[in-house]
Amino acid sequence: MTKLKEVTFPGIGYEDSDVEEIDIDYILHDVMIIKAESLKDRKIFNYASYIETQLLKIKNREATLDLGAPLK
Repeated sequence: MTKLKEVTFPGIGYEDSDVEEIDIDYILHDVMIIKAESLKDRKIFNYASYIETQLLKIKNREATLDLGAPLK
Protein backbone atom coordinates (compact mmCIF):
# COMPACT_ATOMS: atom_id res chain seq x y z
CA MET A 1 0.00 0.00 0.00
CA THR A 2 1.60 3.26 -1.15
CA LYS A 3 0.57 6.52 0.44
CA LEU A 4 0.37 9.57 -1.82
CA LYS A 5 2.25 11.63 0.79
CA GLU A 6 5.14 9.13 0.75
CA VAL A 7 5.37 9.37 -3.04
CA THR A 8 5.31 13.16 -3.19
CA PHE A 9 7.57 13.80 -0.19
CA PRO A 10 9.96 10.82 0.02
CA GLY A 11 12.32 10.91 2.97
CA ILE A 12 10.95 14.17 4.31
CA GLY A 13 9.54 14.18 7.82
CA TYR A 14 6.33 15.78 6.57
CA GLU A 15 3.86 15.63 9.42
CA ASP A 16 0.66 17.62 9.54
CA SER A 17 -2.27 16.39 11.59
CA ASP A 18 -4.74 18.21 9.30
CA VAL A 19 -3.54 16.40 6.17
CA GLU A 20 -5.43 13.28 5.16
CA GLU A 21 -3.43 10.35 3.81
CA ILE A 22 -4.76 9.04 0.49
CA ASP A 23 -3.70 5.65 -0.78
CA ILE A 24 -2.63 6.03 -4.42
CA ASP A 25 -3.75 2.44 -5.10
CA TYR A 26 -7.36 3.46 -4.38
CA ILE A 27 -7.11 6.30 -6.89
CA LEU A 28 -5.68 3.90 -9.49
CA HIS A 29 -8.53 1.49 -8.74
CA ASP A 30 -11.10 4.25 -9.30
CA VAL A 31 -9.49 5.19 -12.62
CA MET A 32 -9.60 1.55 -13.75
CA ILE A 33 -13.32 1.44 -12.91
CA ILE A 34 -13.84 4.58 -15.01
CA LYS A 35 -12.01 2.88 -17.88
CA ALA A 36 -14.17 -0.24 -17.58
CA GLU A 37 -17.38 1.81 -17.45
CA SER A 38 -16.45 3.91 -20.48
CA LEU A 39 -15.52 1.26 -23.04
CA LYS A 40 -18.07 2.71 -25.47
CA ASP A 41 -16.88 6.31 -25.03
CA ARG A 42 -13.33 6.36 -26.45
CA LYS A 43 -12.66 9.95 -25.39
CA ILE A 44 -13.28 9.22 -21.68
CA PHE A 45 -11.53 5.84 -21.94
CA ASN A 46 -8.41 7.42 -23.46
CA TYR A 47 -8.36 10.19 -20.85
CA ALA A 48 -8.71 7.66 -18.01
CA SER A 49 -5.88 5.67 -19.60
CA TYR A 50 -3.72 8.79 -19.61
CA ILE A 51 -4.49 9.48 -15.94
CA GLU A 52 -3.70 5.86 -15.06
CA THR A 53 -0.34 6.12 -16.83
CA GLN A 54 0.54 9.33 -14.98
CA LEU A 55 -0.46 7.88 -11.59
CA LEU A 56 1.63 4.78 -12.24
CA LYS A 57 4.63 7.01 -13.04
CA ILE A 58 4.15 8.75 -9.69
CA LYS A 59 3.71 5.46 -7.84
CA ASN A 60 6.83 3.96 -9.44
CA ARG A 61 8.81 7.13 -8.63
CA GLU A 62 9.41 7.88 -12.30
CA ALA A 63 7.79 11.28 -11.77
CA THR A 64 6.95 13.55 -8.86
CA LEU A 65 3.66 15.24 -8.17
CA ASP A 66 3.85 19.04 -8.03
CA LEU A 67 1.17 20.03 -5.54
CA GLY A 68 1.58 23.77 -6.04
CA ALA A 69 0.21 26.23 -3.53
CA PRO A 70 -2.58 25.02 -1.24
CA LEU A 71 -6.05 26.41 -1.92
CA LYS A 72 -7.03 28.01 1.38
